[in-house]
Amino acid sequence: MAIRKNFSDVTVQPRWIVTGVPYNGVNNLMEILNKEDNKGYWDLLWNPPGQKTGIFDMIKGTEFRIIYHDENQAEVSSTRNWDPSLEGKAVPLNIDKRFIVLRGSSGLHTYGIYENKEGWPDFVLGEARVAFKLRKDKFHYMALADDRQRIMPMPDD
Repeated sequence: MAIRKNFSDVTVQPRWIVTGVPYNGVNNLMEILNKEDNKGYWDLLWNPPGQKTGIFDMIKGTEFRIIYHDENQAEVSSTRNWDPSLEGKAVPLNIDKRFIVLRGSSGLHTYGIYENKEGWPDFVLGEARVAFKLRKDKFHYMALADDRQRIMPMPDD
């Protein structure tokens, strides 16, 4: 699926993995040598109480809906609802991943809504992240702030 506005395109795989982000004449900012599910994704590291080893969970959405759409903004939602039959295998959360593109903004904006309902199992959430694996032939330098700039490590490092 593509989130398309006259000002920005973002390609998202059906399970809500970001696979394509064109920008400023570059066909795709995402690492083209990686598999489709290893370009732009959300993941969690969690564990049930008392278990020391974390469980890695790549969050893949199962349902899609348009939240908002006009000439200046597009916001879409991808949700994954917790299934009690997966207790101990999937984090007990309903997860709503949101993607937004805005006119006049070159970025892809994203945020999530996590819901753990009353009576669901307890768990420890050690890490939640959004990962975008950028093309190593294009990205060699990063600037996080005026005082935090440096050569970017390559995936091979």
